[in-house]
Amino acid sequence: MSQKVRIYPHQTLQSLALVNHELLTDKLTAGDEADLDYYCINSIVSLAFSVEAILNFVGDKKVRGWQERQNWHQKLDKIYKAINEPLDFETEPLMSILKLKDIRNGIAHSKPVEVVKSASNHTEAKLNMKAEWELLLDPNFALHAYEQVDTFYHYLLQKFRISVFETLTSSIGTIDSKT
Repeated sequence: MSQKVRIYPHQTLQSLALVNHELLTDKLTAGDEADLDYYCINSIVSLAFSVEAILNFVGDKKVRGWQERQNWHQKLDKIYKAINEPLDFETEPLMSILKLKDIRNGIAHSKPVEVVKSASNHTEAKLNMKAEWELLLDPNFALHAYEQVDTFYHYLLQKFRISVFETLTSSIGTIDSKT
């Protein structure tokens, strides 16, 4: 068997983000707040990974001299220079994408913290035990960020004239049925 295979991981990561988005939506619709932070983490991390994979997909296809190992800001800068657009982190979708990256980095690079804090009630005491990134886990942001990543993805496809068909993992080849 001989086949040409195109593997585009951003599609798998976007599917993961969709599954997490649907799980979070269902949980909120049911009024179930148990373990909500974990659903937010799943959604936010899958979205952050999806954004990086989207940058690598578009960059590899359309940006001369693309380097997958560059840092996130360098990648985004190259993408936006290629379409002659300014980077504006004060507007959507980039505002949400930057927040996703910051939360993801907070999770990925977490370090132990030992501090003395004061609390006047049980709620404050519970908040004192959260890492900085945990304070950013908001289901409304996670749902909003999903929409913003989708907008960002389709914006890049349109700007770089990439059809949705070109984004799909696929293979072309023949299978010898005798083996």
